[in-house]
Amino acid sequence: MIKRLQTSRIKLYPFFALFAICSFLIFGLTSVKAEGTQDAAPTPADVVMLFTNNPDFGDFASPGADSTSRLYITFCDPAEKLYIKLSREYNATGTPQATGSYNFQIRNSADAIVHGPFNINNFNENASSWAEATFTGIADAAYNGFYTFTPPAAGDYYIEFENIGQAVIGFWDFTVADAMGDPKPGRLWSRNWALRTPQINDVLPECEWDRDFNATIYSYTADGFVSKIDFENSGFQGLSFNINFTTMGPGDSGDLLMDRKSRVGNTTVNAEHRIFFNPPDPCAFPDGVCGTVSFETQFSCDQNGELCLPVTVSQPGQVETLLDFNNNQVYDPNTEDVLLIYCFLPGDPLTTCIMWDGNKGDGSMVAMGDNFNVVVTYAQGVQHWAVFDGEFMKNGFCVEVVRPDCQGLNTNKLFWDDELIPEMPGTGQPKQQFAGCECQTNGCRTWDFFDPMDADCFSVDDDATVGYGDKNTLNTWWFAQ
Repeated sequence: MIKRLQTSRIKLYPFFALFAICSFLIFGLTSVKAEGTQDAAPTPADVVMLFTNNPDFGDFASPGADSTSRLYITFCDPAEKLYIKLSREYNATGTPQATGSYNFQIRNSADAIVHGPFNINNFNENASSWAEATFTGIADAAYNGFYTFTPPAAGDYYIEFENIGQAVIGFWDFTVADAMGDPKPGRLWSRNWALRTPQINDVLPECEWDRDFNATIYSYTADGFVSKIDFENSGFQGLSFNINFTTMGPGDSGDLLMDRKSRVGNTTVNAEHRIFFNPPDPCAFPDGVCGTVSFETQFSCDQNGELCLPVTVSQPGQVETLLDFNNNQVYDPNTEDVLLIYCFLPGDPLTTCIMWDGNKGDGSMVAMGDNFNVVVTYAQGVQHWAVFDGEFMKNGFCVEVVRPDCQGLNTNKLFWDDELIPEMPGTGQPKQQFAGCECQTNGCRTWDFFDPMDADCFSVDDDATVGYGDKNTLNTWWFAQ
C-alpha cells in the first residue's frame, strides 16, 4: 500500500531486467585483417565512403570538429603502429576525382598535431579499390612514409581530413598492428560516423537513395556494455547519413520521456557512445560490471510530505517505475499510467527515493481505493541509436549483446517514440512502441515513405524531398541488461 493515501491494493512485481545475451564472438586474426572499407562495405558492391567536412552531418573528421564527431584511433601499447590506406577524394556519386587532392593529419588527446599534415591525391593514393583497402602486412611498400604512424605514447589519437568544402574518401583503412605485424581490430571508432553510400542506378522511385548499407557495427557504452547491430538485409538506405548512440536519446533537456523522442533535424551534438566496425578491443574497452536493484515494497513520504519509492542499485544504470493503472504491465501514454524514470550516473550515489507527485497520467489525483500495479525495471548499457537522414529501413535490423554476459533473459526487443515526426512511416509500423517488438518482424522498426519530388531523378532538389527518415533523426532504443 501507499502510506497516508491508504490505496487499497498495489501489486508490486519483483525486479526484472531486460537482457540480450549472446555468446562472445571470437574473431581470429586470420579473418579480421583490417579496419575500414572492407568492414563498412562487406562486399565490393557495398560502397561506403567517409563523408567528412560537411556541417550538415556534424563536420565529421574535420579540423576543429567537436569531440563527438572525431575519428579516433586507440593504442594500448606505444610499440604498436598505425597502418593507413587512403584513396584520393571521390565525388559524391562514388567516382574518383581527377586529382582528388586533400590533406590529412593526426592529433593527440591534447589536440596537438603529431602526424602531418600530408597531401593525398591521385599520384600517391595507396587504395584505389575495395580490394586494396585492407591491411597487407608491415613489409608492404604501400605503407612507406606518411602512411604509417607510431604513437609517442599509448592512448587516444584522432584523424582529421582537410579540404575546401567537404571531402569524400572513397576507400580507407586504419589498422593498428603490434611489433610483430599482428593486427589489433577494434581500435578505430567515432561517436558520430558520417557515411555515404552512393547511388547505383539513380532511377525512380528511389533515385540516388538506392544502395543498401549492410555493415555490422558495435557500440560501447560508458558502463562497458558492447552491443552488435546487424544491418545486413535490413533495407537501410540513407545515401548520406549520421549514426550515433546516446544514453538518453537525441534530446538534451534532461527529461528522458522527451529526450528519447525522434525529432526533425540533426542532433549529432549529443552523440555519446563509441561506435566501431569491429568488436571493441578489451585492452582499451573492458567489460562493465553486471548490476542489481533493490527497492522498498511501499511508497514513503519524504520530509516535505512528497511520495517516493526508495531504490538502491549496485551499479549505475536506469530505473523505470511504472505505475500501471490499467494493469497490463506496459506504459500506455495519454492514459492514467505514470512512468517515473531515474538515471544513476557514474559517480552518483547509488541510493535514491524516486519521487511521485500523486498525479495520474491524465492529471487527476490518485484517490482512496485506486488499484494499480507497480513495475520496476533496472537497465544497464542503455542504447539509444539515432540515425539522421536515413531515408529507408525497409526490413528492420537486429541487435545482440556481445559482452559482458550477465546470465540474464535473452531479448532483442526494440522501442521507439516518433510522435514528433510529421510524416507517416509507410510500412504500417506504429509511431510509438513502448512494449518492445522482436527485430525484423512485421511492423518492427521499419519505414519506407520517401518522395524525391522529381519526375525523372535528373533534377532532384535535396531541400525539397520529403520522407519519414529524410532530414529527421529517428531514435530506437534497447537495453544491454
